[in-house]
Amino acid sequence: MAVIVHYTQLSFTLQKDVKKSCVHTKNALVCEERAECTKLLFQPFYVGWKKKELVPLSSTLSPAQENDVIEYDEMWSFVQSKKNKQWSWLAVLRRNRQVVAFHFGKRDYLAFEELYDKVPLEFKKCKSTSDFWEAYDNLPKSLHIKCGKEEGETTQVESVNNVIRQRLARFVRKTCSFSKSLNNHVKVTGLFLQEYNLERLSVK
Repeated sequence: MAVIVHYTQLSFTLQKDVKKSCVHTKNALVCEERAECTKLLFQPFYVGWKKKELVPLSSTLSPAQENDVIEYDEMWSFVQSKKNKQWSWLAVLRRNRQVVAFHFGKRDYLAFEELYDKVPLEFKKCKSTSDFWEAYDNLPKSLHIKCGKEEGETTQVESVNNVIRQRLARFVRKTCSFSKSLNNHVKVTGLFLQEYNLERLSVK
C-alpha cells in the first residue's frame, strides 16, 4: 500500500486533454505509473533557465550626447563585518540615470582614480558634477563643478544610490544580509547594475 507523503492533491491537464491528479508517494510502482505527471510537475521550473553572466557595463549604455553630464558620488557599504568598509563609487549619466561605471574601495584618491579609469572615454569628455569630497579634486577643472547637496546637481546619482539600497539587501545599513567576500559583493552589484541599465534604456 502506498504511503502518502504530501496530502495536497495536484491537478492539471495532460496532452490528451484528460484531467488527472497526482500525489507524491514512496511506493516505487505508483511513482513509475505517475512518472508523466511528475515530469510535467517539475519541468516548467527548468525550461529556458540560464545563469546570468556579467557583461562589460559599457555595453549596456546609450551613446554619449553633446550636453551630457556625469554625476559622481560614493556610498558606504561593508563586506563580512561593518569594520571592513567598502565604499561604492558611482558615475551616473544624468540624462537617463544609467550607471556609467562603478568601483569598490576605500574613500580616497586611489579608489576614485580606479573608478575614473573605468569610465568610457566618450563620457570623460562630458561635463561632470560632485560634492566637495577631496578625491574629486583631480577631475578636469574646465569640465567639473563641485557643489553642495542643496544645489541639486547630484540628485540623479543620489537617486541611484537610493535604488541600490532599496533593491539590494546587502546595502541596507541595518541588515541581516551581507556579502561574505568582496568578489561576491562586486558580482552581485555588477549583475544588478547591468540589468538596471538595460531597464533604463527602455524608459522613454
